[in-house]
Amino acid sequence: ASHGAALGITGFDVAKDTKVLLSGDYHYTVKVDPQTGEEIVLVPTVYGYIEVPFSDKDKLEYYDITDYDIYIPGATGVYIVSAADGFDAAEKLQEGDILMSADGIECEQMDLLKSLIADKKVGDTIDFKVYRDGKVISITIELGRSSAMSD
Repeated sequence: ASHGAALGITGFDVAKDTKVLLSGDYHYTVKVDPQTGEEIVLVPTVYGYIEVPFSDKDKLEYYDITDYDIYIPGATGVYIVSAADGFDAAEKLQEGDILMSADGIECEQMDLLKSLIADKKVGDTIDFKVYRDGKVISITIELGRSSAMSD
């Protein structure tokens, strides 16, 4: 049962040394086609992922991927996009931080992090290993109240 605790972040899963395109509020994984060696952007659609060759600028433009940064994470975990105001995470985390572990458990996916938080109460703390600026640092964050919960 959820106790209404929340970390108050938005983020997405990244894998170390796997290229990601950051475009506005969106992100796209880039993989290499084993046959051609060409880079392919995975574009999520209602039908699943569509593979668009990185060199096909017209097709990327069709999916509105024109203005982007290429990002290669230095660690595997949850990439922090933002933290909500009023949460401890907003004071302690920065955009681009990667949460690598929570209370000693590797958190390589957002889903795993959510299930860990589901067992906690508002005011509980979690010790995170965070990859920031090429270093791994330890940060303890207090959980806030999930806005989805009504008192």
